[in-house]
Amino acid sequence: AIYVGTNTVLNLSGRVTIDNETSQVYLDGGYIHFADKLSAYSNLLVNTSNAEGKISDNYKEDAEKYVLSGKDGYTVKAKDDALYLEADIVTHTHICKTCKSEVTFTEWTDTASLPKTSGHYYLADDVTVNAQQSIGKNQDVTICLNGHKIKSTAKRPIGVTGENAVLTLLDCVGGGEITNTASNDTYGTDGSGRIIIVSKNATLNAYDVTIKSPTYKSANVSGGAVNISAGGTANFNGVKIIGGEVGKNGGAINIGANSTAFGKLSLCDTEIKAGAADGSGDAIYAPENTVVELSGKIIITGGNSQIFLSKGLLHFADKLSEGSKLGVTTTDTTGKLSDNYAENAETYVQSTKAGYGVIVKDGALYQQKLLTTLSNIRTSNEQKNAKLSVLSPLLNLLKEAK
Repeated sequence: AIYVGTNTVLNLSGRVTIDNETSQVYLDGGYIHFADKLSAYSNLLVNTSNAEGKISDNYKEDAEKYVLSGKDGYTVKAKDDALYLEADIVTHTHICKTCKSEVTFTEWTDTASLPKTSGHYYLADDVTVNAQQSIGKNQDVTICLNGHKIKSTAKRPIGVTGENAVLTLLDCVGGGEITNTASNDTYGTDGSGRIIIVSKNATLNAYDVTIKSPTYKSANVSGGAVNISAGGTANFNGVKIIGGEVGKNGGAINIGANSTAFGKLSLCDTEIKAGAADGSGDAIYAPENTVVELSGKIIITGGNSQIFLSKGLLHFADKLSEGSKLGVTTTDTTGKLSDNYAENAETYVQSTKAGYGVIVKDGALYQQKLLTTLSNIRTSNEQKNAKLSVLSPLLNLLKEAK
């Protein structure tokens, strides 16, 4: 509608209206000057080439009510006795998963790295990294994938490695994924985890994201997707984990333990597609003194041993939801599978060891050999038949006497 060039001024006062919403005042080096305040019902759109966004050289009462932005994503604001076009601040908020209060997230625009210092961030785009992104000592980092992907052609793109480090991954949109896109094994003899590693005294929390192991085999690796070191903790809620093929233990998740510390794993409403482990645990490997905590709907598909308890135990934080299905086996000589019991747990937990089933005993789940029961039935029947063979001649004599 109106073009205002360099060193020119557009004087405004009274009622000023531009009816056509597509027309506007374009300030190309010039400014608006308010000779007097604008009257009620004034209305005009303004855009500017000024890098600072300044659109007037003075200010009159309520001018920002009538002078509106003609630039998408910008708003007219009064500042320093003038009007400016300022970019709208896009807020990204969540109810914090840990503190339960609303938190504003900061936009992360770097597509080649991830945030590593304490704070709440959301991804503006997919991120591809070529080296591990490590969360250091005492850092507490929360990243919303915002529907985007974290990809890497290098080994284990994410490391929660510092003392008392905490990394929380979540996705408020859906489709958020963390994966390794390399086409061949880059791990050599370095054998812990292919996507995320969690070190001693560090914590990983993940909500509503997918963690996807690469498709090739890593001969010297434990933990096709995630490796939890002795003393590390990983909590998954609403997560989908796709395992891979590894030469050691834990096709999807490996839990570490030693004489002084042990890893901790918690699963809630989580789905795992087992990989293949040349060692043990096509889905999860849990050594002695480790606990796999379960609640909600847990589904594990594929693989053979699925959860392999090398004297580790299951713990039911709450009862399992309908539709849960997971396979488990143990090396414990007593067959003990869990340290507690939740309603109907034996319905959803199945033994992956041939010839064995799952029973409830002493307030816990146990793996029991099914053939023992069949043998008892067979022995009982044989004893009954033996008794009948002895009694039959006597019965026949009684019949003849009559």
